[in-house]
Amino acid sequence: MSLESGLVSVEEQRHMLLLTASSQCDQTWITDGGSMVPVGAIADHIRIDDGHPIYFPGTYDYKGQGGKTCGLFPPYGDQYFFKI
Repeated sequence: MSLESGLVSVEEQRHMLLLTASSQCDQTWITDGGSMVPVGAIADHIRIDDGHPIYFPGTYDYKGQGGKTCGLFPPYGDQYFFKI
């Protein structure tokens, strides 16, 4: 959404796109929090300390993400712009 501002260079956009694409989930898995991360899901954010993708907004716990607080499924939408 902020790319239209013109403040993010094409090179920075390329880096962010490749980083985001590398986080795409290649198999469905159930988190320790009981939520499902479906194949094709795109990370909401990526932890800077260890590079783990977090698919649920509002948490930083890789293994326990999701649950009652953050939902049983990550937001759908962005994964349809990517191919595995």
